[in-house]
Amino acid sequence: MIAVLADPGDGSGEFRSVSSNKTVRFNANGSYTSNGKICDFSSLADDESEGIYVATDQGYSIECEGQFVYPVNLQLKDGFLIITFFCIEPCQHKYKKVG
Repeated sequence: MIAVLADPGDGSGEFRSVSSNKTVRFNANGSYTSNGKICDFSSLADDESEGIYVATDQGYSIECEGQFVYPVNLQLKDGFLIITFFCIEPCQHKYKKVG
């Protein structure tokens, strides 16, 4: 993870660089693993998670569960992976490919 966007509600939000060791690996069989919670907006690399991602009309999606089931959308944009969370205001994580 290299950046986080958390819009304050007025459309002025921008990606801001973060110092995070959070990574996510997508496997060809439709599974993913991460050293952080993918369904959590946190940039911490403190808890492993795994699951399944599926193709959608807009890219890919992960179904997250909590009080209710909600999608986390994955999109490749300008060479970066953008993860968009279920928020009232825009909230996203930006990852760059390594290795």
